[in-house]
Amino acid sequence: NMKKNIIIILSLIGMTVSLSANAQNDNKMTIGVLGGSNIYVDPILSTNNSAWAFVPGGSVFMDYSVATFGKGHFTVGAQAGFQLWGKSSTAVNGNLYDIAVAPRATVGWNLAKWFELHLGVTAGLGFSNWRGAKDFNTGFSYSCFVGTEFFFNDRFGLMLEAGYSDYTPDANAGLVFRF
Repeated sequence: NMKKNIIIILSLIGMTVSLSANAQNDNKMTIGVLGGSNIYVDPILSTNNSAWAFVPGGSVFMDYSVATFGKGHFTVGAQAGFQLWGKSSTAVNGNLYDIAVAPRATVGWNLAKWFELHLGVTAGLGFSNWRGAKDFNTGFSYSCFVGTEFFFNDRFGLMLEAGYSDYTPDANAGLVFRF
């Protein structure tokens, strides 16, 4: 129960941190490069579920604005991401990893000229070398997230996203470019 409460609290903190953003302008396409991590309790290192571990990863994405409404917009695009879980003597090439490729959709609200908040989902294909009995496994990759974009000018900005995912990091930060 304590573990569930901590995970819920961390999720809410992550969502709260990501509530800042940037306005959609006449540029239709956004491309981003994000670095991220998952935080979890490592059962191997932990004797009482107290050993927290970080899983590095990242993603690249492309969003294309297909509709606007009031101060908002709807985008569709694609995302590719990865996670590196660490080393293992049983893993292919000695590393445990996940890779995901998926369509992406967001709905966003322009809270200011330089500030946008969005909700999004991905659903696609995941690849892993540790999630099953085979050396290389495939599965269903998905994510739900809340995010923000803060632009320094019309083309260049910072993005934060946090949520829940499988095969890709739960919390991401990185650079975005509008075209």
